[in-house]
Amino acid sequence: MDVAVLEPDPAVRAVLERALARWGLDTISSGDGTAGMAEIFAAGPRLWLLASDAGGERTGAMLEGIRKRMPDAPVLLLVGAMPDDFGIWRGRATRLLVKPLDFGALKCLVETHLGRDASG
Repeated sequence: MDVAVLEPDPAVRAVLERALARWGLDTISSGDGTAGMAEIFAAGPRLWLLASDAGGERTGAMLEGIRKRMPDAPVLLLVGAMPDDFGIWRGRATRLLVKPLDFGALKCLVETHLGRDASG
């Protein structure tokens, strides 16, 4: 499995899934990160796209879970706005991407972290 998508907004999740599929990548996704984690871990994604919740508590718990089970997996954290204190994510999220997403930048990051050229 190439990419796990954890995004509660079904429209955003669908757009991400279509883009990743167009780039030739296999995805697994969930709208409820905590409920979908067991299935996603079983699939063994090599990269995570994780949407941040407003308060960050659930996001922090999901990041901790990913880091415990897959410490070297890249996690691209999707945020609605740049947090005032970026330090809270340092060491847990590989990169922060601010919505609305720049899909050219996203594709470049995905290619870099997966070590392959995503076509499409």
